[in-house]
Amino acid sequence: MKHSVFALFLTIGLLATTAFPQTESPGQRRGRHNKGKLLQRSDANGDGQISRDEWKGRPRGFERLDRNHDGTLTRDEAEQAARDRAEHRRKAIEQADKNGDGQINREEWQRRPEVFDRLDQNRDGVLTREELAAGRRHKRPQ
Repeated sequence: MKHSVFALFLTIGLLATTAFPQTESPGQRRGRHNKGKLLQRSDANGDGQISRDEWKGRPRGFERLDRNHDGTLTRDEAEQAARDRAEHRRKAIEQADKNGDGQINREEWQRRPEVFDRLDQNRDGVLTREELAAGRRHKRPQ
């Protein structure tokens, strides 16, 4: 069960990041700016939305993000997806953090050790929220 929840967490994160960048604190402003740039880049016809034809990610990702199933992704849908991803990540970290110290140590880590090593930027043997966020930013396509 732990593995499937974590795998789901990673899959949702990867699918969603192909469409919309992560929002960051303190950066509600930066998050809105990034979403706006993505919308501008992806919105080939300039109508303020991303259509299925303009979508560069997987079709299933589009279906998940298009909440009202109208065939377009709006700024509101992008912002809601970012909030949902942030909440899902928070819950996944809480679940993985067995000792409740706000970090994930090697014993709590359930994935491949080399991934832990890559994410543990300061080599202190624990993953902080900041290190996990930095790992997501580096994994995102540019």
